[in-house]
Amino acid sequence: MEFIRVESGNFELIEKVYSILAAAGAYMLEKFSLTHWATPYGRDKIAEDTENKQVYLVKAENDFIATFTLSDKTIHVFEASPDVNAMYLSKFAVHPSIMKSGVGSACIKYIEELCRQANKTKLRFDVYVKSEHAIKFYLKMGYKEVPSPSPIVLCMEKTL
Repeated sequence: MEFIRVESGNFELIEKVYSILAAAGAYMLEKFSLTHWATPYGRDKIAEDTENKQVYLVKAENDFIATFTLSDKTIHVFEASPDVNAMYLSKFAVHPSIMKSGVGSACIKYIEELCRQANKTKLRFDVYVKSEHAIKFYLKMGYKEVPSPSPIVLCMEKTL
């Protein structure tokens, strides 16, 4: 697998990110009746993220198969407990056609290594409380639930 950072202004790759997020949202709606990603994250928001966050695509052979975004800026659900030693993960999605193939686990391991290289000791993110499949995956990867100010998302983190 190849991990490619999406640079600002690369609209071809921004479109690839959008298509993976849209496919993941449609899959979650159909398979689990989850609506939180039913309206895909907009291309304009992805483009904005490429300017002030680290947006990645994952490529295997000739296909883009996953995407994720990293930032060292505290996300809203962690505002009450900011941590300068944390990296924040968002918009992590594996294309539904290859779910359960180990791609998600490989991505998390790569993300954790990126955090270590940036001298970050924690990886944090939020996950929708009804996304039982995602919660199960993150627990299996060693993440723990931490207090959340919101009843609709779990806050999760792992000390690296």
